[in-house]
Amino acid sequence: MLMELSKPIGKKEVTSLAANSLNSISGLIKLCLYTGEVGFRAAWITEIIAHTFPAQFDEHVDEFVEAYIILKNQSAQRHFTKILMELTNGKRIQIHRLLPAVETIIETTFEWMINPQTPVAVKVNCMDVLYNLKETDRWIADELRAHIEFQLKDGSAALQSRGKKVLKKLSRCKRKF
Repeated sequence: MLMELSKPIGKKEVTSLAANSLNSISGLIKLCLYTGEVGFRAAWITEIIAHTFPAQFDEHVDEFVEAYIILKNQSAQRHFTKILMELTNGKRIQIHRLLPAVETIIETTFEWMINPQTPVAVKVNCMDVLYNLKETDRWIADELRAHIEFQLKDGSAALQSRGKKVLKKLSRCKRKF
């Protein structure tokens, strides 16, 4: 697998590799921790597996969370945040499945969102992940709102758009908080 991920691949190859990697999801998640293109490609394949084959991927949620917390490759972070958005949207798995790591997930996600070096695509995904996790602790909604409002001051068009959407969702559920 490492050899295949060392060379450029397209969407068709990624889809094929995802279908052929269902028996080695653990190894693939470990490859996501590599720097550079190998980690990016492994994360891309992992995202396809998580989306297309949820039952097989969900067996590896604990390994995914362990990797999420220590992931440094910003290209891979985009795929990981997309996976976590799906996992935390309430339809996929119960949040309690992420315990006891949920606090570390929240901390890591906030760190990525506020880091000026984090790509915008990762930041906006972080907003959705944190929104999805808002009910695990009251302070999350307030802190998320404050950070989004701060980033809207001089954020890109993509950040402005997603930030406003998340703020609107937060204001609709404000009564709960």
